[in-house]
Amino acid sequence: MLRTGILLLLPFMMAASDGLYAKRGEPWIEIYGRDRQEADPDNVPVFINRVDERTFNGKFEVRKLAVGKHEIIFQTTRLHKAKRKAFTQTLTIDAKPCMRYYVSAYHVSRTS
Repeated sequence: MLRTGILLLLPFMMAASDGLYAKRGEPWIEIYGRDRQEADPDNVPVFINRVDERTFNGKFEVRKLAVGKHEIIFQTTRLHKAKRKAFTQTLTIDAKPCMRYYVSAYHVSRTS
């Protein structure tokens, strides 16, 4: 029974090393979407939905990404009042080694 469990996990572990994540011993980057300015009510955290072709459902942080260009799709945690859906934004970054990126969204109210 234990051997079957190990054999089933092996393909998933191999799929995770597709070039999106940094290899062991190489520099990496981190992206955080939870940090925001607490004093500003229009500044909200963001979810990281996709990095390149890899989907992350509802994650606030992605760690140990490989250095280089990445296309990241963010989604705000606050819904649009009239449309009742979240905003999404695509951002392409050229990530430098050993960096930590903090991302948040800024909602501007047109009625104030």
